Amino acid sequence: MDNRENHATFQHQHQLIETPERVSSLMNSAMENHPSVKIAPDHSDESFQTHLLNIDYERKLLTLKQIDYTFGHLMVIAAKSLNVYCQQDGAEISFSTYLSRFSERNGGFYEIRFPEKVQVSSLPTNRFN
Repeated sequence: MDNRENHATFQHQHQLIETPERVSSLMNSAMENHPSVKIAPDHSDESFQTHLLNIDYERKLLTLKQIDYTFGHLMVIAAKSLNVYCQQDGAEISFSTYLSRFSERNGGFYEIRFPEKVQVSSLPTNRFN
């Protein structure tokens, strides 16, 4: 009789997407669901929830809804760079970018630069040995 214990292990798989076509395809797929995204200003432990509203492929911009939390909004517009995170089909998508423009029209929005590369990480899966 085998007395080994079964232990759950969590595995992450990471993939860096760098080709413009694949980055565009991934962002287009994410856009279909208008996902919630988290924005983390550079050098901050804080992240703030918002939504992806639009992708402008010609201008290479993503439009995000303005953060409702005043402190978070001020941190985002003051940041030199931003880290953006969202989940899509069981994976976390993340990339670094910067704020291109902010507007208070239509409830407020941010335009951020389209990513040149995207990190895709599978969410932990429970696997028994």
